[in-house]
Amino acid sequence: MENIPEIQFDQYCFFIHRLKLRSTLNYRTKLPTLAKDQAGSPLIVKIAKELNDASESYNTFYYSEKAKNLAEINIEELTECVNNYVSLLGGFVGGSKLFQLPIVQPDDNEVIVVAGQSNNHHHQHNNHSHDDDEDGDSTSKMHQEEGESTTNHSDNEGDEEKKDNDDKEDKEEEEFQLPKISGTTTTTSSKSSSSSTSSSMNDSIRKNLQFQWGTIFGTERICKSSDVVVELISVLMNLGVWYLGYSEFLVSKSQTTAGSDSIDEEQRKVVYDYLLKAAGIFEWIMEKTPTLGLDLAGVNILDFNSTILRALYLQSIGQAQEISIGRAFKKNTSRSIITKLAVDTASIYGEIGSLLEGMDQITENRLERFMLFCRFKQQLYRALAINQQAYVLNQTHQYGAAIATGNQSRELVKKALTLIRPLACITLSVESMKLPITVLQKMIEADQTRFERENKVIGFQTVPDQTPDLPEGNRLAKARPFVLPMLSPLWDSKTFDQFDSSRKLSETDINSLIVQSPSSSSTSNSPVLSSKDKDKDNDYININSKEKEKDSNNNSSPKSEKKECLIN
Repeated sequence: MENIPEIQFDQYCFFIHRLKLRSTLNYRTKLPTLAKDQAGSPLIVKIAKELNDASESYNTFYYSEKAKNLAEINIEELTECVNNYVSLLGGFVGGSKLFQLPIVQPDDNEVIVVAGQSNNHHHQHNNHSHDDDEDGDSTSKMHQEEGESTTNHSDNEGDEEKKDNDDKEDKEEEEFQLPKISGTTTTTSSKSSSSSTSSSMNDSIRKNLQFQWGTIFGTERICKSSDVVVELISVLMNLGVWYLGYSEFLVSKSQTTAGSDSIDEEQRKVVYDYLLKAAGIFEWIMEKTPTLGLDLAGVNILDFNSTILRALYLQSIGQAQEISIGRAFKKNTSRSIITKLAVDTASIYGEIGSLLEGMDQITENRLERFMLFCRFKQQLYRALAINQQAYVLNQTHQYGAAIATGNQSRELVKKALTLIRPLACITLSVESMKLPITVLQKMIEADQTRFERENKVIGFQTVPDQTPDLPEGNRLAKARPFVLPMLSPLWDSKTFDQFDSSRKLSETDINSLIVQSPSSSSTSNSPVLSSKDKDKDNDYININSKEKEKDSNNNSSPKSEKKECLIN
């Protein structure tokens, strides 16, 4: 077993994306105008009230003063709010295409879920079980590989440990699979009822409303659309972006509380879970968007582009991998395993960088800083991987190769340092980016001193010009699958009969978003941004001109307050 390293790499800086802002449609007054009976439809009035309440609740959790206080935010209420709004929107999409359909039996009012689906409470329960399974599986994999690579154990002891781990994994797998198996059982009548319900659903009023959203990427600052799918995907995308931002908040808070050398272990599990949930959301949007008939050319925004969604998915997985690496150090895991984790993390950020570099108009599309950040992380974790490989080489008495490999990690850290100042902005400080770099530099220098001393005293080996190739990466982080909530029971064939599909809202029926364009200066052309330039670069989007003036007057607010807020 290796000695616990004196310096542990357990520091993080995460990239925060601004939330997509929205102009809120007044469902209470506008939706009834789409009814066939202009005298009033009680059912449509009820749906309008539910939608309006859900939409206002959504705004409260994302854009209000309450939303700014992340330390007091209730995550369960926030996700329940999103689920409620999405389940109500589902009827406009034609619920059978995406949503879980409620089935009401003729002899009672009990709502039963279609086979293979789960209600929201059951899904949350399965998520918790899956989270525990994932953490246990990742831990057992780490220790299993560590046991195989530890030289102080005999082969027989290693085999016994591996068998124990396999038995434990099999037992855990059986425990977590049982609810899933029982949940898929159904009767023929349920299937028949499901088919009947599905056939009655349609999307005849899918494009009869009006929505406006701000954008995260692209030259277009506002997305205007009559398609409910734009509203639905934007709401879900915001949840994924919120999870990313909240994870950064928890990490920063934990590092400040626990000290600069580590984060709290319980917080680590929470952050890991939110990152994988974010990955699941982006993966779902990436997979489902092409099947929904969304006219991306008509929408004319970059946020729903498959490359962007892939980049956000990979960012979530990459940051979860970083959390795994920190945990590996805390658990005194084999350096060879940490090397593989770091190799994979570097490759994740490298893929994001390549994806973004392959897009047109990187600066104009607000992609440059995100791309540079991923290149920074690629260099950082490649340097860590090479440093850990050098440690393993020294352990196996390859002293000369260890010195040469360690020197290579030094050079990569220098390259990473050159990217810090061009990256600096109001949500990504120089200090936060320097924290992991500083710790890695200390590790490298301490290890290099040891390598050179041991080679001088023991090895007497020549330092080669060539260094060994890095091993294949190992990925522990896997996205938590996202499942839409059950479709609201307010939607059925009778509901659609109440609407006049020829009636549509116009752009004048919704308040227009007003955009304050960011500075057009490139980050690469301006390595050191002034405070004023940084504020311009953060693309303020507001509902009306009065709010715009108010926000511009508040630009002098302390950075610490903005750090705790995910909205513009």
